[in-house]
Amino acid sequence: MIKLVEDRTVNGKELRKVFVDTVNDLMDENKDVVILEADLGGASGSTATLKKHPDNFIQCGISEANMVGVACGMSTLGYVPYIHTFAPFATRRVYDQVYLSGAYAKNTINIYGSDPGFTVGANGGTHTSFEDIALMRAMPEAIVCDAADETQFEFILREFSKLKGVHYVRAGRKACRQLYDKSSQFELGKGVVVKEGKDVLIVSCGQIVS
Repeated sequence: MIKLVEDRTVNGKELRKVFVDTVNDLMDENKDVVILEADLGGASGSTATLKKHPDNFIQCGISEANMVGVACGMSTLGYVPYIHTFAPFATRRVYDQVYLSGAYAKNTINIYGSDPGFTVGANGGTHTSFEDIALMRAMPEAIVCDAADETQFEFILREFSKLKGVHYVRAGRKACRQLYDKSSQFELGKGVVVKEGKDVLIVSCGQIVS
């Protein structure tokens, strides 16, 4: 069941905090859940997991392709890896590693590409990604998601923990407008009707849905 919040102009929790809190909860439930960072643990806040789960956090440094390789190697041993970096570095820069070590080798890797599109435009073209969805959708059997708000982002992260294969979710790090009530239930691969109409069909995804 989908329920919208009444005031859709109010920002929810910072999405990076949603990421950290959700994966921390998953670590409580499963000791094999791990986070790998490319020197962005401070920016994402994932270093907070060191307090409760010091053995479940791996700092890979500014070496994104190696981070993917490490995550996929851990997958072969039964771990459930979540990796994080900027969206262009989580897709375009490491595409070959995700494709071969992840999808082709049938390993599981849960990828959080943060600040997609031009959400960090001040960082310049190197940090801007418009093609990340297209790249990941071209990968056979990959699951690609674009979270609309914190409720949907948390749902996606939890669903990924139950599945095998390559999974990619793009979302900002900062807070965005809240759209869905916490009681909402989603289904991967199925669109959500936010508003009924009769003249025009508008399809949207991500933070602009609100």
